[in-house]
Amino acid sequence: MGYDKSFIENFDGKIILHQAAEKVFNVLGVKKLSSIKTLKNEHAILKSEKNKLYSEYKKTKDKVKKLTIIKANTDRLLVYPKSRKVLKKRF
Repeated sequence: MGYDKSFIENFDGKIILHQAAEKVFNVLGVKKLSSIKTLKNEHAILKSEKNKLYSEYKKTKDKVKKLTIIKANTDRLLVYPKSRKVLKKRF
């Protein structure tokens, strides 16, 4: 099947990209691509899941931050009486 020489010259880059994509799809065993409607629906589902998981992540991150502060305060309180005893002995 021959193409016009000017057509090949004008679209050479796109033809090469198309052939490369075709090879990849053949290797992956993809025969038909999903429709735009199907892809949009899948994207909406994934975005919804992402938002839900991000909300859980944010709550967990806040909880970790609070627990880290509590631990730091507890550590300070556990060390404080020891240093206080040292101060009492000096005076």
